[in-house]
Amino acid sequence: AATSAGVAGEHRARRRRDDQRVSLSVTSGLLRAVDCAIVFMASWLAFVLYLSDKGVPPSNYVLLGLVGSFLAANSLQIAGAYRHSAIRDPLSGLGGTIQAVIVVAVIFIAIGFLTKTSVEWSRLWAGLWFILTIVGLTGARVGLLVLIRRWAEDGSLRRNVAVVGAGAEAECLLAHIASTGDQTVRVVGVFDNRCSRVPKSVAG
Repeated sequence: AATSAGVAGEHRARRRRDDQRVSLSVTSGLLRAVDCAIVFMASWLAFVLYLSDKGVPPSNYVLLGLVGSFLAANSLQIAGAYRHSAIRDPLSGLGGTIQAVIVVAVIFIAIGFLTKTSVEWSRLWAGLWFILTIVGLTGARVGLLVLIRRWAEDGSLRRNVAVVGAGAEAECLLAHIASTGDQTVRVVGVFDNRCSRVPKSVAG
C-alpha cells in the first residue's frame, strides 16, 4: 500500500510538472512582442530625454519609432533571434541581435538619404535611440536567461522523449542526447514492437 501511494504521489507530481510546462514557441512569440515594445519605447525615451524640451513635434518621431520596431522585429527574425535554440541560450545570439539592430540603422540611413529627409532627423536622437535599443534588447535577454535557468531547474522546460526502435540508431540517438547535456530532455523509455531479438537495455 505504501509503495502504491508513493507511486501515485510521483505520478501526481509529474502531472503537475507537465501542466506547468513552458512552451518555447509561446516564449518566442512573447520575446518578439517585447522586442518590438523595447525598440519603440527606446525611440520615445530618446525623444523625451533630448527633444521634448525643444518644441519638436513628436508625431514624426512616433512614426519612425513604429517603423523601427517593425523593421527590428523582422531583422531579428531573419537573424534567428526567435529560434528555440536561441531561446534556450539567449546570450548566445546576442551578437546576431546587435547586427540586426545595425542593419535597421543602415536601412534608416538609406531611407533618409534616398528621400532627402535625413536632415530633418536629430542625429543625437538617433544615436541615443540606437544605444537605448541595444541596452534594452540585451537586458531582455539577460532577464530571459534568468527565467530559462529557473524553468530548467524546476522542470518547466522538460520534454518527455520516447524512442521507438531498440536498434543501433536508438543507441546513437541516446548517446547524442547524453552528450549535449541538455537538461530539458527526459527520455522516458525505449520501445520496440518485436517479439524477439530485443535487447534488454539500450544505452542504459
